[in-house]
Amino acid sequence: IITQLLHQLQQQSEEIALLKKHISVLEEKLSGYEHPKNSSNSSTPPSQDPFRGKRTMSLREKSGKKRGGQAGHEGVTLTFSENPDTVINHKSELMSYLIALQVMTKRKLTKCCIIMKVKEVK
Repeated sequence: IITQLLHQLQQQSEEIALLKKHISVLEEKLSGYEHPKNSSNSSTPPSQDPFRGKRTMSLREKSGKKRGGQAGHEGVTLTFSENPDTVINHKSELMSYLIALQVMTKRKLTKCCIIMKVKEVK
Protein backbone atom coordinates (compact mmCIF):
# COMPACT_ATOMS: atom_id res chain seq x y z
CA ILE A 1 0.00 0.00 0.00
CA ILE A 2 2.92 2.39 0.70
CA THR A 3 4.28 1.94 -2.81
CA GLN A 4 0.82 2.75 -4.24
CA LEU A 5 0.64 5.90 -2.14
CA LEU A 6 4.17 6.94 -3.19
CA HIS A 7 3.25 6.34 -6.84
CA GLN A 8 0.02 8.34 -6.42
CA LEU A 9 1.99 11.14 -4.71
CA GLN A 10 4.48 11.22 -7.61
CA GLN A 11 1.63 11.46 -10.17
CA GLN A 12 -0.04 14.24 -8.21
CA SER A 13 3.25 16.17 -7.97
CA GLU A 14 3.72 15.93 -11.75
CA GLU A 15 0.12 17.02 -12.35
CA ILE A 16 0.52 19.97 -9.95
CA ALA A 17 3.69 21.10 -11.79
CA LEU A 18 1.88 20.85 -15.13
CA LEU A 19 -1.12 22.82 -13.82
CA LYS A 20 1.14 25.53 -12.35
CA LYS A 21 2.83 25.93 -15.72
CA HIS A 22 -0.58 26.15 -17.44
CA ILE A 23 -1.76 28.75 -14.88
CA SER A 24 1.30 30.94 -15.50
CA VAL A 25 0.66 30.86 -19.27
CA LEU A 26 -2.98 31.83 -18.75
CA GLU A 27 -2.05 34.63 -16.31
CA GLU A 28 0.38 36.03 -18.87
CA LYS A 29 -2.36 36.05 -21.54
CA LEU A 30 -4.80 37.66 -19.11
CA SER A 31 -2.34 40.45 -18.23
CA GLY A 32 -2.55 41.58 -21.87
CA TYR A 33 -6.25 42.28 -21.43
CA GLU A 34 -5.92 44.13 -18.12
CA HIS A 35 -3.58 46.81 -19.51
CA PRO A 36 -3.60 46.57 -23.31
CA LYS A 37 -0.84 48.44 -25.14
CA ASN A 38 -2.03 51.35 -27.26
CA SER A 39 -0.63 54.64 -28.52
CA SER A 40 -1.18 56.42 -25.21
CA ASN A 41 0.77 53.98 -23.01
CA SER A 42 3.41 52.65 -25.42
CA SER A 43 5.37 53.56 -28.53
CA THR A 44 2.87 52.00 -30.96
CA PRO A 45 1.39 54.41 -33.53
CA PRO A 46 -2.28 55.45 -33.25
CA SER A 47 -3.07 53.55 -36.45
CA GLN A 48 -2.30 50.31 -34.60
CA ASP A 49 -4.72 51.00 -31.73
CA PRO A 50 -7.29 48.23 -31.28
CA PHE A 51 -10.94 49.30 -31.37
CA ARG A 52 -10.10 52.74 -32.72
CA GLY A 53 -13.35 53.10 -34.61
CA LYS A 54 -13.99 54.39 -38.09
CA ARG A 55 -12.76 57.75 -39.32
CA THR A 56 -15.38 60.40 -39.83
CA MET A 57 -16.18 61.28 -43.42
CA SER A 58 -15.64 64.82 -44.60
CA LEU A 59 -18.80 66.77 -45.40
CA ARG A 60 -16.98 68.74 -48.12
CA GLU A 61 -18.05 68.01 -51.66
CA LYS A 62 -15.40 67.17 -54.26
CA SER A 63 -14.55 70.04 -56.62
CA GLY A 64 -13.54 67.86 -59.54
CA LYS A 65 -10.11 69.52 -59.80
CA LYS A 66 -6.88 67.56 -59.63
CA ARG A 67 -4.68 67.86 -56.56
CA GLY A 68 -1.70 70.24 -56.56
CA GLY A 69 -1.06 73.42 -58.51
CA GLN A 70 -3.81 74.33 -60.94
CA ALA A 71 -3.20 75.19 -64.59
CA GLY A 72 -3.07 78.93 -65.23
CA HIS A 73 -2.16 79.84 -61.65
CA GLU A 74 0.82 82.21 -61.61
CA GLY A 75 3.39 81.03 -59.09
CA VAL A 76 5.57 83.24 -56.91
CA THR A 77 9.26 82.57 -56.27
CA LEU A 78 11.87 84.28 -54.11
CA THR A 79 14.22 86.59 -56.00
CA PHE A 80 17.82 87.58 -55.34
CA SER A 81 18.32 90.99 -53.79
CA GLU A 82 20.78 93.50 -55.22
CA ASN A 83 21.43 94.81 -51.69
CA PRO A 84 21.17 91.93 -49.19
CA ASP A 85 20.78 92.72 -45.50
CA THR A 86 23.64 90.42 -44.49
CA VAL A 87 26.39 88.62 -46.38
CA ILE A 88 27.85 85.57 -44.64
CA ASN A 89 31.10 84.17 -46.01
CA HIS A 90 30.89 80.44 -45.43
CA LYS A 91 33.85 78.19 -46.13
CA SER A 92 32.92 74.55 -46.23
CA GLU A 93 35.14 71.50 -46.48
CA LEU A 94 34.48 71.48 -50.21
CA MET A 95 35.68 75.07 -50.50
CA SER A 96 38.89 74.21 -48.59
CA TYR A 97 39.39 71.29 -50.95
CA LEU A 98 38.89 73.54 -54.01
CA ILE A 99 41.41 76.08 -52.67
CA ALA A 100 43.96 73.32 -52.05
CA LEU A 101 43.31 71.96 -55.55
CA GLN A 102 43.80 75.44 -57.00
CA VAL A 103 47.16 75.81 -55.21
CA MET A 104 48.34 72.34 -56.28
CA THR A 105 47.36 72.70 -59.95
CA LYS A 106 48.31 76.39 -60.13
CA ARG A 107 45.04 77.11 -61.93
CA LYS A 108 42.46 79.70 -61.02
CA LEU A 109 39.13 78.06 -60.24
CA THR A 110 35.80 79.85 -60.30
CA LYS A 111 34.46 80.80 -56.89
CA CYS A 112 31.13 79.69 -55.49
CA CYS A 113 29.06 82.36 -53.78
CA ILE A 114 25.64 82.11 -52.14
CA ILE A 115 23.73 85.30 -51.30
CA MET A 116 20.68 85.07 -49.06
CA LYS A 117 18.27 87.80 -48.02
CA VAL A 118 17.16 87.33 -44.44
CA LYS A 119 13.99 89.06 -43.30
CA GLU A 120 13.39 89.86 -39.66
CA VAL A 121 10.40 88.01 -38.22
CA LYS A 122 8.12 90.37 -36.30
